[in-house]
Amino acid sequence: MIRFDFIPREDDPSWDREWQPLNPATRRPVSLQELPGSAFTFECFQVNVVLEIGGANFNLAKKGIPALDFVLMLDNGVKEVGRFGESCVETSISQDVLRFKTREGFVEVSSSFSSDVAKVSIGQLEQLVSGFLERTLELFREAHPQLTRNAYLNSVIQRVGSW
Repeated sequence: MIRFDFIPREDDPSWDREWQPLNPATRRPVSLQELPGSAFTFECFQVNVVLEIGGANFNLAKKGIPALDFVLMLDNGVKEVGRFGESCVETSISQDVLRFKTREGFVEVSSSFSSDVAKVSIGQLEQLVSGFLERTLELFREAHPQLTRNAYLNSVIQRVGSW
């Protein structure tokens, strides 16, 4: 069984409805529709990650993990293991690592932040990526409905959604 969730971090102001986003490059105010990709992957919408695969615990509760960055990392790892049989990916800021390796019809999952190891099918991992993306979008809609018109976010949805 796989259990997963994102829990918005209370110390991240980007989850507040009244938040005024800044362009990370210029530090000038921008609209939510204009928020660039670097904001999603390096600064904003940080979460604590709940991830349990079977009896293996891969929970991450620390600053520096934007929700979309985790989704992109997971998506990249799952696509690579499907193509090459193994992958090692890390989050952009916190540099937490997930490792995937194909072994006899299943994928072994391990990490830099847990001594646990899980065994899962590639199909289950693909569903996990979709589930984390759906949860991210749900949280974004709840906090800032205007993000549905963000060009970068919409391009990620198209890219991650295509297997």
